[in-house]
Amino acid sequence: MMISRKVMQNVGLMTEVYFLYYEEHDWACAVKRAGYRIVCQGKSFILHKESISTGKDSPLKTYYINRNRILYARRNFQRWQLLSSLIYLCFISIPKNTLVFLVKQKFDHLRVYWKAIYWNVTHYRAVKDHVIL
Repeated sequence: MMISRKVMQNVGLMTEVYFLYYEEHDWACAVKRAGYRIVCQGKSFILHKESISTGKDSPLKTYYINRNRILYARRNFQRWQLLSSLIYLCFISIPKNTLVFLVKQKFDHLRVYWKAIYWNVTHYRAVKDHVIL
């Protein structure tokens, strides 16, 4: 990723509320909101070792992927997009993931999955500066 000093000075740095996962997507939305373009070099070649810092099947990854997916939507979606996302989350994603973790007996993942959801319910102010509610 390359970004000019001017853009960084105008937009600011990535928020620290994410810790892992989705921070670069959130920052890209902030850059776009500030009126800049995001450009992709399609001929680039990047090797990325998936989940090297957290592990492919780790509860830490399960927690932050799910917590931050909801957080990203809260910070960046328009009202109708957020409503659609929350309806999908409540009626499809949460029941499906809960069932999968139960059937596979991944109780540690189930616990952190619900902890991620609970974090978003209890941390409204963590995103208040960007949320469109």
